[in-house]
Amino acid sequence: MSNFCTQSISNTGEGDCRVLIAKAKSIIAVPMTNSSGVTPALDPDTDILNNAFVDAKINASKLDRWYPINNIRVATDERADNEYFTYPDGTREFLRKGPRTVTLIRSSGTPQMVKKLNSWANFDGGFYIVDENGKLRGMKNPAGLLEPFPFEDNTFNAKLVVGNDTQKFSTIVIVFDYSNLVDDGDFAVFNTDADVNLLRKEGLLDINVKTGATSTTSLGLTIDNGSGYLNDLVPQEGLVTGDFTVTNLTTSGSVSVAVTEPTPGNYVLSFSLQSVGDVLEVVISKTGIETNISTHTL
Repeated sequence: MSNFCTQSISNTGEGDCRVLIAKAKSIIAVPMTNSSGVTPALDPDTDILNNAFVDAKINASKLDRWYPINNIRVATDERADNEYFTYPDGTREFLRKGPRTVTLIRSSGTPQMVKKLNSWANFDGGFYIVDENGKLRGMKNPAGLLEPFPFEDNTFNAKLVVGNDTQKFSTIVIVFDYSNLVDDGDFAVFNTDADVNLLRKEGLLDINVKTGATSTTSLGLTIDNGSGYLNDLVPQEGLVTGDFTVTNLTTSGSVSVAVTEPTPGNYVLSFSLQSVGDVLEVVISKTGIETNISTHTL
């Protein structure tokens, strides 16, 4: 039963600009504790949600990063019925809110993406919602900042639905609950700048690096992005010299390189004479790609 001695009530008037809650079209997964050890939040007084701001978030360090999950075709976001205790005389008392569950159906359903998504299953994460108007929805905290909604523990799951007689291609069904601490009355929407389309933003791409032909003056690398057939992976094209940083771990010295791409995804790093058996560390860092670190023996 409510404590009427401490309860407060609110006025019911509204201003002329009523921002209604629109259908979800994508979500942005976010760690709930950032690199500073606090919950991330957007400040409406200082943060401008433009293209540069969003790209910086997507390319930030892991704990400060935004992880867009797009290509959502069907989305439901519903709270189950509240739970009540019923006394023998038929009167009822409120016990708890029903859970609010999100179900998303994502096209482009690959097994690789299912594995990536399920990495969030046991992680202290949360999410912003991008609605069909491209606006960002989150939770207004007591300071007036927009925080991500936390996932309820142990509710996030992604499963692959393979093609069948009624569905030509595979999809991914993503299901999770909002944290039980989320109050529907704290939903808030953050407007976006005209130059950004959140519905078209992609998360960082993971790449795979394999050693090719080596010599004491060159190193061959084959680089793919993990998509495609297992025996015909899609090459990662377009990397240039400035994307590579090379260190000789054996001598602890930096190595200046010139990079060419003779065929798609196949790179040759040329450098001054090193020694047979030296181990080179290659760091690839480029906007839109997760930083990749690999080692290769000459």
